Amino acid sequence: MNSAMFQQFSFAFASLILLFSLIILPDNRLYINPVVFYVIIWVGYIGVHTILIGEKEWYQSGYFIIGFIYMVALVNWIKRGLLTFRQVSVIFLVTGIFEAAWCLLQLIHILPPANPMFPISGSFDNPNITAMYLTAILPFVIFSHKKKWLRWGSILCILAAILVLRCRTAYIGVTVIFLIYVYTQTSVVQYIRKLPKAASAALAACMLILLVSGAFQLYHLKKDSADGRRFIWKVTMQMIAEKPVLGYGYGLFAKNYNLRQAKYFKENEGSIQEKQNARHVYTAYNEYIEQTAKGGLIGGAFFVAFLIILIIKSCQCKNRIALTTLSSIGAMALINFIHTALPIWILLLTIASFLTFDDRKDYFINHILSKIVYVSLLVPFICFLLMFNAQRQLKVSIDEHHASPERMEAYVAAAGSSEIYLRLYAKALVKEKKYEKALSILCKAEKYTSSPSLFTAKATCLEHLKRTDEAIENIETVCYMVPDNDDAKFKLMMLYKTASHIAKMEVICKEILSINKPESKKVNYYKCIADSLLKRRGP
Repeated sequence: MNSAMFQQFSFAFASLILLFSLIILPDNRLYINPVVFYVIIWVGYIGVHTILIGEKEWYQSGYFIIGFIYMVALVNWIKRGLLTFRQVSVIFLVTGIFEAAWCLLQLIHILPPANPMFPISGSFDNPNITAMYLTAILPFVIFSHKKKWLRWGSILCILAAILVLRCRTAYIGVTVIFLIYVYTQTSVVQYIRKLPKAASAALAACMLILLVSGAFQLYHLKKDSADGRRFIWKVTMQMIAEKPVLGYGYGLFAKNYNLRQAKYFKENEGSIQEKQNARHVYTAYNEYIEQTAKGGLIGGAFFVAFLIILIIKSCQCKNRIALTTLSSIGAMALINFIHTALPIWILLLTIASFLTFDDRKDYFINHILSKIVYVSLLVPFICFLLMFNAQRQLKVSIDEHHASPERMEAYVAAAGSSEIYLRLYAKALVKEKKYEKALSILCKAEKYTSSPSLFTAKATCLEHLKRTDEAIENIETVCYMVPDNDDAKFKLMMLYKTASHIAKMEVICKEILSINKPESKKVNYYKCIADSLLKRRGP
């Protein structure tokens, strides 16, 4: 179990307990309001949609629904005066400063990185999540009423951390916050209004030039990454065009996207740049089109409408912190993921809970129905507990180097739709040469993922079962999915040799020999084998 999954499980348990704890209060009726009712309809849509799609992925879709349970719980806590916006603001402010300090201490090597792949990432594995969270809580610091030196010191600390994290998404979010901050300053607005028309036009032109220049610089800061995201958006839009009504299912975006990417390269040559930038993808890096790809046009509309409702509410309440935070999150959602970034998702739902609370428009559910809701919470709690225990057992097995098939079989039902669990279970079976059973487990995992390692593992099983042509099909899928995957090319070359597909083998041999990468023992070995196979064929 990785830290991200552990955090999601912790959030699920905390949300369920937060709502269930209301049962001990004298007045334990559940309160809802129009926006909460909207969210309940959204959850209902996700449930019906999942039934219609047929394939049920419980981890990500369950996490998505749990977020709304958290929101309902928070609204009820606010209704009873157990939580105030000021208290929450202090929590976010303190955690933001703490996170920024953590990053700066990693910069000077006082603290170790949370993820060995990134020298600076704060307390999270992904530096993008840290940077986006710091950006989103920046308004809590800017609009705080603390001492001036403390406020500016905190702002500089957070901005410095965002800068060293090198996250373009965060830079865009900071720009949006700056523009809204300037616009909400009465003195600045009055000064601009007093300017002559020519001066106002010149100022607007300068601002436009700065924004365009900034966008150009951000694009070239990590050009390959930016081009990679453009390609992801292109393929995702093709997915939406193919299934605009229902989409592909909540929790199943990554599985379907990577298969669609493989189809793209199989049916189209694809540019050299696209092939170089293509990777196995987990998210669309655009929350709006990803929600549409998962839930269809209706699912995408639910998400967009939710953000619009919250921004309108923040304007009506004249809550500058909420307005600025929501606007920055909305802007960052254009080029990155939001709902799978746990701290940003929690922040968004927390703000939503406070904005939607209104004494005049709250309605309550009667005692009996409320108690039924409380008791029904035990069902998801037990389900998540079983899933958590399965993942914990998996981690224990890995740590003890004792991932035996018998031990993993005991928890396979509780693991549910965990493709990681299923793949590692199959790996344990392969070690014991139980290829037929391993293949059946991998086929089950294929319902939830299209990971290259899954197809490679399937090919290994099929090869041992003397089903070489089927093994070739699986490795060809990997090669189309990630054209720059040298390991897959080498395996495909050897499978073509085994199956006596000489013409195809020669094509792959030439591709391997044309690999233009820094020298390594692995690549040199692949080239040596490819060269020897070609020489055997003669001129």
